[in-house]
Amino acid sequence: MDMNENAMMDCIKAEPDVIKEILDNREYYCGDFVKHFMTHPVKRVYLSGHGSPYNAGVVVGFMMEKLLKVEAATSYPTLFMNHSGFNVNGMYKPEEMLVICPAQSGRTRGPVYVARKAREMGIPVICTTLLRDGVLARECDIVIEKRSGDEESFPETKGHVASMAILMLCVVEAAYALGRIVKSEYDGYLEAFAALPQSVALAAERTLSWYEAHKQVLLEADSFTFLGYGANYATAVEGGLKLLETTLKPCMSYECEEFMHGQNQPVKDGTVLFFLCPREPERNRMDELVLWCRRHTRNCFMVASPDDPVTDGHSIVSDFVECEFLTAIEYLIPFQVLSHVAARDMGLSSVVANHDDAGKELNVRFES
Repeated sequence: MDMNENAMMDCIKAEPDVIKEILDNREYYCGDFVKHFMTHPVKRVYLSGHGSPYNAGVVVGFMMEKLLKVEAATSYPTLFMNHSGFNVNGMYKPEEMLVICPAQSGRTRGPVYVARKAREMGIPVICTTLLRDGVLARECDIVIEKRSGDEESFPETKGHVASMAILMLCVVEAAYALGRIVKSEYDGYLEAFAALPQSVALAAERTLSWYEAHKQVLLEADSFTFLGYGANYATAVEGGLKLLETTLKPCMSYECEEFMHGQNQPVKDGTVLFFLCPREPERNRMDELVLWCRRHTRNCFMVASPDDPVTDGHSIVSDFVECEFLTAIEYLIPFQVLSHVAARDMGLSSVVANHDDAGKELNVRFES
């Protein structure tokens, strides 16, 4: 059977419709989540996953702390199971805790083990997944079935966006139902969600134009460095993961301020740096870092809105919605696009992974 080597771009182009479908059907996606928060005194949330689901969990965890006023933390399943655990200080009752596992197929072993352990302790578990009757879903009390569809390409794109959009919308709906945000805040988030499909489509379009002018730098680069702040540190990590998966080039991701504390020492002419610059409190510090890095390398590429005073002709500039937390979706799009087109022009597949049997050989997921 012929492979569609443009499958990854097809998924990226489908993301505006995926977001719109989620918003239009938010009762379907958010109803059980909101009901749980209305009927349980949740105080402590554990989010767990590998790869893209972990990165989604980091963003959603920050959002839950700010809007729902609950403690939230994201962990890799193996580290959590072997070196941490639930309720280590004995402060919480089972109904005061909640586990959330963002997932694609739900076959990855780690989150299944976390969910299973939680249920043994009477702690409720929620997951997002494509498979309502999958391995992970069978361990969960609430299953939010994503209707974003399968992905022929191996890097997760529209499924990741769907998980983030669903869980972000769940947080907003629950926060409003509980009276933890006022109506004007709630309406503001819904307006931002409504504007997100257009923003995502435009970001993809702008990135394709940018790539045509800068692709030689990307194709010749030995590695890439990604810099973010706030919840978008996780976006920098996810962006690096996408480029690593498809181009097979080493990718390093850092929080802005952390990069300034020694990790910037290897920066030299030829170093390729991507700066994610949403309108958040750290943006001024990131602008300072951009100006410093420009003194040492020509390859400083910002992703920002047009009003950032430090952008230049080498920046990926788009009309982002700039709603806190939702930027983790729109600022990711350029890196999804670059992952596909750079791999394509390097002669690499985004449908068949370089080590396509690695997951099976390393026993990282259940087969069914």
